[in-house]
Amino acid sequence: MLKRSLSFILCLAFLLVMAPGALAAGEYLVVTLEPGDSVYGLCQSFGIDYNAQKYEIMRLNGFENEFQMSNLGVGSVILLPPPVQIVSNVIYDSFGQDEIAFYVVPYVIQPGDSITNIYQRWGLNYEPVYALICALNGVDSLNWLTVGATYYLPTTGNNVYTDSFVTVLAHVVRPGETALSIFSGYGIDYYRYAGILWAFNAGVDLTDLRVGQKVMIPVV
Repeated sequence: MLKRSLSFILCLAFLLVMAPGALAAGEYLVVTLEPGDSVYGLCQSFGIDYNAQKYEIMRLNGFENEFQMSNLGVGSVILLPPPVQIVSNVIYDSFGQDEIAFYVVPYVIQPGDSITNIYQRWGLNYEPVYALICALNGVDSLNWLTVGATYYLPTTGNNVYTDSFVTVLAHVVRPGETALSIFSGYGIDYYRYAGILWAFNAGVDLTDLRVGQKVMIPVV
């Protein structure tokens, strides 16, 4: 297995030590409204989920309510979040037999959000990854979410809206492999980042791996 540099993710202590709300800036679309334009229509044309992103659009542009977005005149300049990022499996061909299991994205909690409705908007069920979400965010429960706080949520490639996502590979344990040898093969210092790696493998005992068991490996 080739060694991999994790300069982003393992600067990535981002998962557990980044201050709430400290989301990486990323790139935003700067759009000047032309006749017939609307914020909703622009989102559709750029592949942006308006319903999922409207609070982010309001925040970016300093709007206090959704009504303001429907009253913009021709020539108004508006910022829009990045469109959906298409992630090709071809990029990861060099990872050998390891397959992409899921992605983790930073998500800023908006008024009215709950884990249930966030995942409903994404067309996903959060229950199978409940323990993983808690582990990644250092919480015991998801019953109460703090508005404005950044949570790190596992999702599919269809819901990657930011360039700050992390790809998580599923590695099937082979005879003779240990957690140390697996992560070392990707250039990850197991001892230094043990807390993060155990979080990604919630429910798996990394000290007692079995052949055929899956280990989750966070990469860029």
